[in-house]
Amino acid sequence: MWVNDRLTSRYHESLALSVTRADPGAPTVIMFPGFTGLRLNATNRALTAKLEPYGIRCVVGDLSGHGDSGGTIRQQTIVKASYEINDVVDYVRDRYSVGRLGLLGNSFSGNAAILAAARVDDGLRALALKSPVTEYTEMRRSLLRDEGMRRWREQGWIELPDGTLSDYRFIEHADSVDTYRELAKITAPVLAIQGSADEEIPPSARRRLAREMTQHGKRYLLISGANHDLRDPHFGEVIEALADFLTDKLLQPSAAKVNVPC
Repeated sequence: MWVNDRLTSRYHESLALSVTRADPGAPTVIMFPGFTGLRLNATNRALTAKLEPYGIRCVVGDLSGHGDSGGTIRQQTIVKASYEINDVVDYVRDRYSVGRLGLLGNSFSGNAAILAAARVDDGLRALALKSPVTEYTEMRRSLLRDEGMRRWREQGWIELPDGTLSDYRFIEHADSVDTYRELAKITAPVLAIQGSADEEIPPSARRRLAREMTQHGKRYLLISGANHDLRDPHFGEVIEALADFLTDKLLQPSAAKVNVPC
């Protein structure tokens, strides 16, 4: 089902991909996991199982410092990840015969995917966002409190509660971008899904994203009672919504399920 591939990013780091087989010119979805996540995670696998029968090529990638990719997670930032996504998009377009293109970002990579999508000049037909974190500084402040943020700034790095090391440049980069302004630049259809019981994203950030999405004619779906991971009993509903959105935007009206090689 999966064929492994690899590219070198503009940061001279190796990025690992896994790609499903598809016909030349097939519509293609490129998917990324969240912070500390792996490319072949439950979301990407479940969504691929829904999309592949329609002849859609699925590409899943590890950002630098994650999985089988090079680099260190300590040096990862939203801005760096966004340019890595652009590098993957360019590589996939050059390496494979790509038709209509879709992107999926999850949590951390949701924000990065917004920044990347705003730079894609043409051909992007859909951007799907699962629990996107659009205000990372506030998210980290709610976790670390003011004292933790001060310590992070003063020593230049911090060990997050899960043991992950992160340089303060992460916050500097998060503060340097206006994600909502970049979101407004995207002309392709966008779907964002978040949970009302998300324990990681501050409620004010969820409300702001909902307003911005609505204002710019994009679709926002809030799943009642769901947490940040949108796990069961909501997971199936989320995968169905993402799959419906992507197939609707990437397939011709007459498209039907096809047999694809494993």
